[in-house]
Amino acid sequence: MTTFFFFYVSDPEESPFWSVDLGQIEHVRSVRLYGSDANPLHDLDVHLGNSENVTDNALCTRYRGHTSSLDVRIVCDTELSGRYIGIVQRAKPHHPESLILCETLVFLM
Repeated sequence: MTTFFFFYVSDPEESPFWSVDLGQIEHVRSVRLYGSDANPLHDLDVHLGNSENVTDNALCTRYRGHTSSLDVRIVCDTELSGRYIGIVQRAKPHHPESLILCETLVFLM
């Protein structure tokens, strides 16, 4: 498991995202995200691959709807590996919002 302790708030945008360089190619099993009451997590895409551009990487999984608590564990649909992991929150068109992450855990195989 790799843990990233930080508080991250994106600028308001239509598809706010967060990404991290894992430092080397890793096999990722799942991620656990801790959000905020101020802006609950919803409709998340998790991408993994070797490109610094998040959406150029393979889709690990898609979480639909709002999370029922402040934290959510998202398991990849398929076995993927990569150096960069990214979280994209899909917002409604023309409705900018912020992605707020209080903590992110990445679980490796």
